[in-house]
Amino acid sequence: MKSTAIKVARWIRDSGYPLWNIRIGRRTVWEHMSRLFYSLPNAPQCVQLPWGHTLWFPKGFAGRLEYLAGEYEPEVTQVIMEKVRQGMYVVDGGANIGYYTLLFSHLVGASGKVYAFEPDPIMYQALLVNVSKNKLPNVEVHECALGRAFGKAQFRAVGGVSSAFVQDADELPNDRVITVPVANLDALLRGRERVDFVKLDVEGAEVECLEGMREIIAKNPEISVVFEINSNIVRVGMDELFEILKELGFRTIYAIEPHLHIASVDDLLRVFNGVIAQRNRVFNLLCTRH
Repeated sequence: MKSTAIKVARWIRDSGYPLWNIRIGRRTVWEHMSRLFYSLPNAPQCVQLPWGHTLWFPKGFAGRLEYLAGEYEPEVTQVIMEKVRQGMYVVDGGANIGYYTLLFSHLVGASGKVYAFEPDPIMYQALLVNVSKNKLPNVEVHECALGRAFGKAQFRAVGGVSSAFVQDADELPNDRVITVPVANLDALLRGRERVDFVKLDVEGAEVECLEGMREIIAKNPEISVVFEINSNIVRVGMDELFEILKELGFRTIYAIEPHLHIASVDDLLRVFNGVIAQRNRVFNLLCTRH
């Protein structure tokens, strides 16, 4: 039954973007389908990932169906597999239930280290389960969001589909709004500043996270950062984002999904506007300092 469910999930996944990106109410068709699928009594509670770890889903999970195919965000996954090597120190900001945390743990090996951050208490507990059941001593888990400074913030949690800092209370009547701790990565890792790779999936708080790791970026000339831009909730203009990345010393910026080297703010604007025109929501940037 489990293998049949996974085959169905793969068929659904492959059946037709951009149909899945059409919004019905507050969520996309894909998100509605994901929530429906995970509510089925025979929906699998875990999946074996290609590198050998098992990803367990929390009860009532309403996450993305790609997890079941073992190929979640394949282009980003491929970039990470190319960039992250044994012995590296990695930050997973917005770890959710731990797909990338498990991948990072596998790639860096016993001589490396993974710092995973997740502010949603339900997703954090699922992350702990996945780290524990897969016996990952090289992973350190923190129940907090990353940001510019230490403090607290209101946070919108949507059962594993997505999460984000609250920007407008009027737009959140049906979602779970919680108060979560926010940490400054520079201060949190002071004395342990070696970081080789950072993944951020922070739904609109990208600039705040980057501002909160200025010292780490400055001390690690080989650092690479991958982060997601969500066109629905991005809180900064593409021109401002481009200037911030350049000011932080990122010499090479690459839009992963369109396979485009970003040499100017016009390039970044074209990617952003193209994503919107295609009814997509997100694209990922890879930034390096060399």
